[in-house]
Amino acid sequence: MHLSITAAEEAPDSAPFILRGPFSESIRTAGLIGYDAIELHVADPSRLDVSVLGQELKRAGVRISTLGTGLCYAQDGLSLTSANEQVRQQAVERIKAHVHFARHFGSSVIIGLIRGKISECESKSTYFSSLRDSLADCLEAAEASDVSLVLESVNPLEADALTSAEETLAFIDTMGSGRLLLHLDTYHMDLTGEPWAATFALAGKRLGHVHLADRNRHSPGSAGIDFEEVIRNLNAIGYQGSLAMECKPLPNPLQAAKDALAHIHAALTQVITS
Repeated sequence: MHLSITAAEEAPDSAPFILRGPFSESIRTAGLIGYDAIELHVADPSRLDVSVLGQELKRAGVRISTLGTGLCYAQDGLSLTSANEQVRQQAVERIKAHVHFARHFGSSVIIGLIRGKISECESKSTYFSSLRDSLADCLEAAEASDVSLVLESVNPLEADALTSAEETLAFIDTMGSGRLLLHLDTYHMDLTGEPWAATFALAGKRLGHVHLADRNRHSPGSAGIDFEEVIRNLNAIGYQGSLAMECKPLPNPLQAAKDALAHIHAALTQVITS
C-alpha cells in the first residue's frame, strides 16, 4: 500500500485537503515528510503543466496517486447529472481532461460530488439515467487511456445517492467496465456504521482507492478509529492501492500531514509484525 496526501491550490478552510498552495510546493513538502504519493484536487487540470509537474515529482520522489474532481462541482457548478444538458456535457469534458492528465502519471480519477444529487434532478430514475450516460462517455476515454475512475461512496449527510459500499458496487456492476472501481473513505464508513471486514471483503478486487480520516475528519489517530484494524482488513483482501490522507488541515497543514503519516506508518508496522 502506498501512502498519499491530499493537496489543493485553493479550497475552503473546511475542505478536507491537507496541503494548500502551489502544487509544486505541496509536492516538495510531501516528499520531505516522507509520503510516497500525492492526490491533487483540481477543478481544471488542463491548466497544469505536465512537464513541470513531472520534474517536481521526480525530484521529490513522489507520484500522483489520484486526481480529485470535487472542485469542479463546488467551484464551477459542473455535474454529471445536471438538468442542463450543456452543463452535463461540460462536466463530462472536464472528467475527460482529468483522464488525459492522469494518463501521464498512472493516476486514477475520483468521481465524488461531481456526480450531483437526486434532489437536483427531476426524479431518481432521471438521475441514474443521466449518471449512466455521462459515465459511459467518461469510461470510453478512461479505457482508451488505461486510466481508472474510482466512484466514491459518500455518507448521506453529503449525498443522496450511492451512500453505501453495497449500493455503489451494485451501480458499478451495471456499468460493465473494469475501469470503474469503488472508492471508500474511513470517515464516511465510520459515520454510516459500515463494518471494515465485511465491507472490504464485499469490495474485494473492485476496491480502487481508499481515503483515511478519523471520525472527526481530522488526521488518523485523533478520534478513535482503529486504523490497525482497517489496514489488517485491507491486507486480507490483498489491497495494494493508495491510502490517501483526506482530512482537515488541523492544527495546521504541516502538523496534520506529519501526524497522519506517523500514525498510519505505525499501524502498518504493527500489522506487518503482528
